[in-house]
Amino acid sequence: MDDVDAVRVRVVRREHGRGTFVGQPPRAIEDNWHFRFLTDDGRGVLAVYSKVVERGLVHLVGPWSNVLGDDPAGFVRFNRLFDVSGKFVCYSEFYISATRFGGILNRPNDGREAANLRKILAAEFRTPTLYLRQRARVEPLTERICELLAIDRGSSGMKLELIGHGFEDAPISYQTIWIPPTHYLLDLSRVRPFELKE
Repeated sequence: MDDVDAVRVRVVRREHGRGTFVGQPPRAIEDNWHFRFLTDDGRGVLAVYSKVVERGLVHLVGPWSNVLGDDPAGFVRFNRLFDVSGKFVCYSEFYISATRFGGILNRPNDGREAANLRKILAAEFRTPTLYLRQRARVEPLTERICELLAIDRGSSGMKLELIGHGFEDAPISYQTIWIPPTHYLLDLSRVRPFELKE
């Protein structure tokens, strides 16, 4: 079994006091519009598989609150890992307003939120993301990020910031993605969600 197949198999999880369960395999991201790493020949896009490693409510101030505005209810945060065809891993933190979208934490973690949170916001909260603003820079990565990306301490990588906007240019989401050093080209040209076709 190669690395890509290993990502697709069902995941066995153990819960203390409850037993062992077979979970659903990670879903490949459909309509991928910001993890578009090109194949070596530049003609295709590598498949990306995502997994939620943590989700919850946070009451923290940061760049997300500067973008989304102060929210007394806090912010919903999803931390996810993205396996790019078994070749390397990216890490993401995704923030949305708890006042508007706190109900997302009540839904079952069925794998869809790992694959595409913006589709859930559009379908279940009637808040489509109409376009993204993307900004990137290369910087030294923290020890925590290096550990999550499974790369050497002290490495540098790309930090990609994405701000999703909806109707009347209102900001909906704030996301940071950390990308390790890689020779694969990242196509940033597609910044409008494909779910608008639905």
